[in-house]
Amino acid sequence: MGAFPAWSACRRRFSPDDAFFNAGNVERELQAKQVSLNISEEERAYIGRIEDEDCWLVNCSIAGCGAQLRGVEELENHHLIRHTAVCSVCSSCFPTKRLLSLHISETHDSFFKAKVARNHPMYECLVEGCPGVFFSDKSRKQHLVDKHKFPSSFHFHKSTKNHPSQKQRQRFKAKSYMDSAPKPEEAAMSVDVDELSSAISKLTTAAESDHVPQSISFGRKRGGLVTRHSRHPRN
Repeated sequence: MGAFPAWSACRRRFSPDDAFFNAGNVERELQAKQVSLNISEEERAYIGRIEDEDCWLVNCSIAGCGAQLRGVEELENHHLIRHTAVCSVCSSCFPTKRLLSLHISETHDSFFKAKVARNHPMYECLVEGCPGVFFSDKSRKQHLVDKHKFPSSFHFHKSTKNHPSQKQRQRFKAKSYMDSAPKPEEAAMSVDVDELSSAISKLTTAAESDHVPQSISFGRKRGGLVTRHSRHPRN
């Protein structure tokens, strides 16, 4: 009789695209779809918050601003518009440094006003690259509306009613100082206690030392007035 055939294990290699893996690939895709469908609403919201950068609020770091912005891009735009070109006199904000320079010249420069008073064209067009120069802000605005299609309600210079002048600020500071200074009545009432006690003590001592001269008598006897005549001084 022949020997019984024996089976021995051997290693076989399959490529990733081999048909041997077809059934497993189908099962894997079904499980992946099932897992994606079983995500809860809370998990979806959490994933959305992570992926959506706009949901994160960022506070402006400039002191006194306190603006809350959505995302880094909005924060950069805020800094560019609100904190890059700011007038140091009236705190007006401008989108570009050129517009800030025009504002300072036209609003706070006395030499500019003197040139305008002598009928010199000093008002430059706000559109960068436009060579237009005008005699007044009104004529420049008309140019912006007609040629550059600006809205008719556009005003480059804001109203100065809400921005006090330098003299008004100085008066306000002086008034605040006068209000904070103690009044004369209050200063008189703030006498030191020790000084007041000392003054009262001196008055009491002086009153005890005073006496009535013997030559003077007060009162009335039954027989009439009692008078004492002082001796005549010797010559």
